[in-house]
Amino acid sequence: MEDNEKIIEQCIDDIISTMNEDLSLEIVEQLKSDYRTRIEDRINIAILDNIPKEKQKEFENLLDTEDEDKIQDFLFKNVPNFGGVVINAIKEFRQLYIK
Repeated sequence: MEDNEKIIEQCIDDIISTMNEDLSLEIVEQLKSDYRTRIEDRINIAILDNIPKEKQKEFENLLDTEDEDKIQDFLFKNVPNFGGVVINAIKEFRQLYIK
């Protein structure tokens, strides 16, 4: 997941760098925070859309445990092409802002 964090940061930096404005550090930091939230929401939706129906209740119960290792293990086992789902969600988000 660390690689995804780097990809997310790069995506956000790319979006901000395309803005033709002189932005203060405070505004840049706020934009980064907002974009991170939006990307994470998009990734979560994409993951949820790809969890097989018969596994969704199991996933909900697992979320209640807040055990990140078990959650990640579940996702890798049950979401077809989990890494690709995440990367595609990031790419789609980026395309919204960079044409």
